[in-house]
Amino acid sequence: MKHQLRFPVCLALLCLAVLTLHTSSASAAPVFGEVWQLKQPDGTLVDVRIWGDEFYQVVESLDGYTLTRDPATMVICYARLSSDGNTLESTGVELGSRNPATLGLTPHVRISDEAARAAVDQARSRPLNQPGMDKGAYFPSITGNVKGLCILVDFDDQSATIAQSEVDDFCNMIGYTGNGNNGSIRDYFSDTSDGIFDYTQYVSPTYYRAPNDFSWYDDPDEPWLDRGLQLLFEALDQLEADGLDFSQFDANGDGYIDAVNMFYAGSTTAGWAKGMWPGSGWIQDEWSADGVATLRFQFTGMGTGLTIATYLHENGHMLGFWPDLYDYDTDADDSAGIGAFGIMCNSGSSTNPVEPCAYNKFISGWGNVTTYATQQFDIPTPASSNTIYKFDNPGAANEYWLVENRQQTARDANIPDSGLAIWHIETNGNNSDNQMTPANHYLVTLVQADGNWDLENNVNQGDGTDLWGAPTYTALRPFTSPNTDWWDGSASDFTFFDISASGPDMTFSFNPANEPPVAACQNVQVSADDDCNGIVTPAMVDAGSSDPDGDPITLELSPPGPYALGVTDVTLTVTDDKGEFDTCNATVTVVDTTPPMVTCPADIVIECTEPGGVSATDGQLTAFFAAFMAEDNCDDDLDIMNDAPAIFDGPCEVGGGVTVVTWTATDDAGNSAQCAATVTVVDTTPPEIEVTVDPQVLWPPNHKMVDVEYTVTVSDVCDPNPAWEMVSLTSNEPEDDLGDGTTEPDIMGADLGTADTSVSLRSEREGLLTGRIYQATFMVTDCSGNSALTTANVYVPRSKSDIGTILSSSSLETSETEVYYMVSGASLWRKKIPVEFIGGEVEGDGLRTVDPQSAFITNTAGVVLPSAFYMKDIDDDEIPDVLLAFPQPALMNLIVESQEMDGDPVMVLEVGREMFMVLDLGNIQVSAPDLGFIINSLREGDGEDERNLDRDPESTVTVARTTGITSTAPNPFNPRTTVSFYLPQDGHVDLSVFDVGGRLINRLVSETLTAGDHSVAWTGTDTRGGRVASGVYFFRMRTGDVVDTKRVLLIK
Repeated sequence: MKHQLRFPVCLALLCLAVLTLHTSSASAAPVFGEVWQLKQPDGTLVDVRIWGDEFYQVVESLDGYTLTRDPATMVICYARLSSDGNTLESTGVELGSRNPATLGLTPHVRISDEAARAAVDQARSRPLNQPGMDKGAYFPSITGNVKGLCILVDFDDQSATIAQSEVDDFCNMIGYTGNGNNGSIRDYFSDTSDGIFDYTQYVSPTYYRAPNDFSWYDDPDEPWLDRGLQLLFEALDQLEADGLDFSQFDANGDGYIDAVNMFYAGSTTAGWAKGMWPGSGWIQDEWSADGVATLRFQFTGMGTGLTIATYLHENGHMLGFWPDLYDYDTDADDSAGIGAFGIMCNSGSSTNPVEPCAYNKFISGWGNVTTYATQQFDIPTPASSNTIYKFDNPGAANEYWLVENRQQTARDANIPDSGLAIWHIETNGNNSDNQMTPANHYLVTLVQADGNWDLENNVNQGDGTDLWGAPTYTALRPFTSPNTDWWDGSASDFTFFDISASGPDMTFSFNPANEPPVAACQNVQVSADDDCNGIVTPAMVDAGSSDPDGDPITLELSPPGPYALGVTDVTLTVTDDKGEFDTCNATVTVVDTTPPMVTCPADIVIECTEPGGVSATDGQLTAFFAAFMAEDNCDDDLDIMNDAPAIFDGPCEVGGGVTVVTWTATDDAGNSAQCAATVTVVDTTPPEIEVTVDPQVLWPPNHKMVDVEYTVTVSDVCDPNPAWEMVSLTSNEPEDDLGDGTTEPDIMGADLGTADTSVSLRSEREGLLTGRIYQATFMVTDCSGNSALTTANVYVPRSKSDIGTILSSSSLETSETEVYYMVSGASLWRKKIPVEFIGGEVEGDGLRTVDPQSAFITNTAGVVLPSAFYMKDIDDDEIPDVLLAFPQPALMNLIVESQEMDGDPVMVLEVGREMFMVLDLGNIQVSAPDLGFIINSLREGDGEDERNLDRDPESTVTVARTTGITSTAPNPFNPRTTVSFYLPQDGHVDLSVFDVGGRLINRLVSETLTAGDHSVAWTGTDTRGGRVASGVYFFRMRTGDVVDTKRVLLIK
């Protein structure tokens, strides 16, 4: 039977066998931005990117500028959008001839959605030769053994380059791997149907040479396949003429050829859904022979190498009536359909396309499909086995759920994710309708686990969070996002839960209706918090409450807490997301396990107040004990104790004066806490020492040794037994002074550094002076190292008549705030009235206790002072700088240093012989009004004498800073003191240390120094580095003709 009416022919959209097909009658082979070669009118091939199918396409240059064919020349040109946005207009500029950026064009322009949708609808609505036919009367041939027809066609201008045998292998060989393909067409359908469908093809033994050039069929100005169908019928005529029996191609016996494939040499180059773009459609009864007629067909180009993806896609339409599952609307990228999760949308690979989705397999009768309407647990779902589970909408037969396991392996190696694929099917839907509304939604919806709906929004072709699997995506429920509602908005109450981890063998559970949760409780014990409350959450009482449906549950405790100390009965309420609940009871026990918080006082240092230490009741400790603090979260009346002793040991005791006091605070629950603080008892008060001597006066001066006994009395606040020693025993006259004979030694039996009280002194003195003084220095030291000095003098008077004066305690007093002195003449005075200040005091104008043992003579370097001179406080340090006191005008025995020298601060006095006033004023100018005098009162023995001394009111003196020792500090010292000295000019300096006997102890400086101030330290060592004993020492500085001396006291 020959073909009948050829044109007009409309291409059929393949739909379900059990449904009435749409009036549109073609199915498409989509591309998604693939690079394609299109032909210019001059035959030049240009590379472009194409989105779309045989209904509508968008074409762009490789750099993203939208293209169109110029309607006048059919040249591929850059396009611009029309003013109304509904069409593309040619710029007339040929692709590649100019830089499109210079044309003011915008990349990726698109016509409006409405205009694109109208173009698609027009292409899909071309009338059939029998409009309104009921395609539900026809059945797909997608199971069992089916033999299809593959017609090879080539052209004069596009001849075959692939052998017929290669095409036969491509269609039929088991295990085919040509051109990198994963099997043949037969292999793919056999594998994906689990052997249910064995599809082979009769491949025409030779290529049918078309009567016209390929360019005539592929005319870009002609509708899709208008001329191609003519070629198909011509090729069928030729095969019939060659004696081919067409009845062998009707496996299901419905009177129609099951599959008509036209496989032509080369590729279409027309673009824009014109010419010979691959596709499939209906040609019912257009051609017949041997008792069978044509019904369905598909066209595919071979290209430069055979690939199975497009051929399979089109055969899916033809054999299984599988619909396209991508979006036809607008520019073919309005949405992504089911993406790369099914061959009827995006194959993922041209040589290893992905499997059909569960919907395609289900409508084809492939695999093991199980329908569940009741609760099921741990449903086994192996991958690559066509195991499919179906869950129906009881109110609508056209709506249901399908569940399968898809893994990225074998033929599914190119799907975007692995896991459980959950499909929502509604057979009245269309995968061009991505609005997700009751009226407009997909036919096949992949319910994407991440809830982003990337496929519907055309974000991608699928990603790694679209399929379901533990640990992240384990349940799809009525109230989750996404949910299990039906498309009309009603709740299905379906719950897919307990979805296992992704793998070859997965499980899930299903519940068609909600069941209440099951509550499980446990008793809880907690510790009280800072407010003495127990904080308990519902999760702490929960002992594994669950929901049979896998619904999410909430937990609530009554009473809600916080809970007081002790035991409280509570009720746990467990509620699922549908409001069903269950309860259980438990106890909450709150216990106090928190110890008190204690804060000890800061460590304290206190002064020793009695032998042995300090009493605990001493006022110094009042604040210390009061500073302890303790608090507790539950107990307001803590039991507080400490281990303080009645007497805190002083520094003389075994502990060295350090006592650690520990406090302990205990609450009612028996929790306790401790802290400690240290009390250190120190002794900073020096001990007291008194010394008397017997005899005090040696007479007569007969050169004989006299036994002398000192009586020493010591006491200390803290140390009941302070140690004392004789530090030194000196004489103010040398061993052999003028007029005292030649006997020596004058001092015997003095064991210095020990508690020596017995010595022998020689009763002799120089005959011309006022008398001799033996001075013994005693030092007492307590256990803390505090020390005190005192002296006791033994006198050898000049004459017997002086004995009474010496024994009197004399003092100098001033009644006014100014103290003056006078210096007269430059001759040496030697008077016979001995006067000695013993512990006297000078009061007024900031003066302190006079220390007659701490002064020494300062050289004036030849400066002759005026006959009257006074200085009170030169440097404003509130310490008088000069003081001279004497008993009568004619007796110039007392001279003083010009500055406080020993840091105590106490003015110093010393009995002297020279008349020269000893002052070191530096660069100080003193005016005449500051020079003066008045000795208001002088007490000598029992008498009192008042004398007024004159001064020169006009005299003014400027004293230059002189060479010499300027200071020693500290003084007394232990273990180190520093001596400072001044040089007005460069010169050699010798600075040495001598003891009171004039023996050299150490040499500190012996070198040439520059002019200026210098200093050197002495650490109390001799020339061999050994430590020297306590006592009085002298620094002597010599430079040129100048000699200067300072006195220091070393105390240990």
